[in-house]
Amino acid sequence: MCAIGMCVRRPLRLAMACEIRPLVADEVDQYILLRREALSDSPWAFGSSPGHDRGSDATALRESIARPGYVIFAAWEGPNLVGCSGIIRPTEPKRRHVVEVWGVYVTPQARGQGVAQQLMQAVIACARSWPGVVSVRLSVSDRSTAARALYERIGFTVWGIEPDCIRFEEGGQPGPSEWHMLLTL
Repeated sequence: MCAIGMCVRRPLRLAMACEIRPLVADEVDQYILLRREALSDSPWAFGSSPGHDRGSDATALRESIARPGYVIFAAWEGPNLVGCSGIIRPTEPKRRHVVEVWGVYVTPQARGQGVAQQLMQAVIACARSWPGVVSVRLSVSDRSTAARALYERIGFTVWGIEPDCIRFEEGGQPGPSEWHMLLTL
């Protein structure tokens, strides 16, 4: 649920017969399994790791998705959760005009079928439904070239690059850079 109601009035249908809609409390356990897959499949794309991930706490997730300004969109192919994306709106009055996208992931078997684009369309529609929101921000790893290309196709532009953003072990080799991107609504 968005602050003013459902972000997407009706489920979006995809070529692979997916449905995109906000995650509900009863689906949190399935989301946690997908989140764990994401962290293992694409560790460079997430600041969290399997052993240190607040997105794996079912109680905290249920509380988060119940509050205004916090939505996790889910892509369902029948009973299977094949993708997700999150959006959060800051509670601080001086920051409420900007929302942040996080946790975008599509399972390997569902990639290349438009799922990520539909998830991003849902996120953008949600952001537009919140009064006063003027831009959407996200960060993407330089290793996630397909994701970055998608974000650019839908209108995001790079406003900065953060080198060595993630390291896989303390004192280890420099990690991937993050591209910070912005979409003005």
